[in-house]
Amino acid sequence: LPCSAPVRFTIHDQLGRAVAGQQVTRQQAAGPQEHTLDLRALAAGVYFGTVEAEGYRQTVRLVVAP
Repeated sequence: LPCSAPVRFTIHDQLGRAVAGQQVTRQQAAGPQEHTLDLRALAAGVYFGTVEAEGYRQTVRLVVAP
């Protein structure tokens, strides 16, 4: 993260619908971060994970295997 901020994680399906997410309400320090999301409830397929914080947004492609 470029600066200290609360973080939100959102998982979207290929149609752009939010299917999972988590809001971290405590301040996260600036710098590299690592968080674990439980994706076992999602069906196998391709999804997009987005991390958002103040002035920061990054989206990555996720593949959920059966």
